[in-house]
Amino acid sequence: MGLFAARDRFGIKPFYYHKNKDIFLFSSEIKALFAAEIQKKPNENVWSQYFANGSYGLPDETFWDGIKQLPAGHYFEYRNEELTIEKWYDFVNNVKCQPKIKEYQEAKEIYTSLLIDSITLRFRADVPIGFNISGGLDSSALLALANISQKDISKIEAFTFYTGDENYDETSWVEQIIASYKSPLNKVLFSSNEVNSLAQFISEKQDEPFGGIPTLAYSKLFAAASKKGVKVILDGQGMDEQLAGYDYYRNNSQSTIQGVNKSPFRRNMLSDSFLNNSAKNKYPEPFDDTVQNLQYRDLFYTKIPRALRFNDRISMAYSTELRTPFLDYRLVEFGVGLPTEFKIKDNQGKHLLRDVISKYVDNGVSYAPKRPLQTPQREWLGHELKDFVQENLDKLKSNPFKSWFNEVEIDKEWQQYLAGDNQSSFHIWQLVNYAMLMG
Repeated sequence: MGLFAARDRFGIKPFYYHKNKDIFLFSSEIKALFAAEIQKKPNENVWSQYFANGSYGLPDETFWDGIKQLPAGHYFEYRNEELTIEKWYDFVNNVKCQPKIKEYQEAKEIYTSLLIDSITLRFRADVPIGFNISGGLDSSALLALANISQKDISKIEAFTFYTGDENYDETSWVEQIIASYKSPLNKVLFSSNEVNSLAQFISEKQDEPFGGIPTLAYSKLFAAASKKGVKVILDGQGMDEQLAGYDYYRNNSQSTIQGVNKSPFRRNMLSDSFLNNSAKNKYPEPFDDTVQNLQYRDLFYTKIPRALRFNDRISMAYSTELRTPFLDYRLVEFGVGLPTEFKIKDNQGKHLLRDVISKYVDNGVSYAPKRPLQTPQREWLGHELKDFVQENLDKLKSNPFKSWFNEVEIDKEWQQYLAGDNQSSFHIWQLVNYAMLMG
């Protein structure tokens, strides 16, 4: 008698486990393992990597000692108290073995067909379906191609958030995109006075660090959808990774963050002993092509694993199912395997997608530069939310692992931030999020 389990190709759904000589426990949530009396002890190496380099752990790691995750595309067998883990999905081999497409027009036709088929599959449901949309290219593509696959999406609810800050408001772009499809648009307001309580709630659901205030704003879309009875949400996650959408693909940079000129991490806030654990992860480079290696890294080690974790916990918190048609394995394998010039042209990524949807949407959208999901996080943390930040910094200084940090440097960074040095806010968010999780 034994146990067998497998995880999906890209890790869309979670699988956590704990094993020692006496027991083997597994769950879709870390908190369930804590409830089974697994000690809540932080994994110091993963936390150090997070603060120093922005890493969220390797594919089998979590932020908690003694709790592992089954990597995406792997299965396990547990028999006679022995655990065996093997890979079942060989992404690299699939990409290398697919037919080489040399003609751009042929690639465009195949890719369009795959896109439409993938979206059509994700519309199979016995419950109401909706969209999460922003003002960007991926949302435009999702709506345009859904309209082709479904013939009419005018009755499908769409959800977008806004903060009331014109510097971050994409409402006009969203309204421009959705005007052609006449889907009901639900504009969900997210304000700074919601952050404190919502951050506590989402931290409890996440069990591990999450991306910041944009993640909280994103969660409100699922809350709004659930309230309207929409049980399945389609989202545009995964396109940047399969068609080289981030600026560092074009710059041949090893960065993992879009659009930064200065590191958002502050190693000076960490104690020397803690920082010694934070040697940067070295990721496999299975391809001969630099861009393909960066895509592989983002799909299995950095961008996609953390985004899928954030989003799965949010959708489940509001009893909704998140579907990601752009992470159809056929699309991802095909996109990664294409020649770089099909993906990047005129210093813009996602060239093939832009070309595919250009006849369906305005060129101002299809050829607009990439814009990251934004909220006034930098401004709010230093003004409306400064008491919230200070409260969590005080908690951090009194928790059992305060020796990880250099309190003098934390105070210095915080005062500089309040004085206007806020080009990056992630280091402030890291401290706040840690304090909430360890509180």
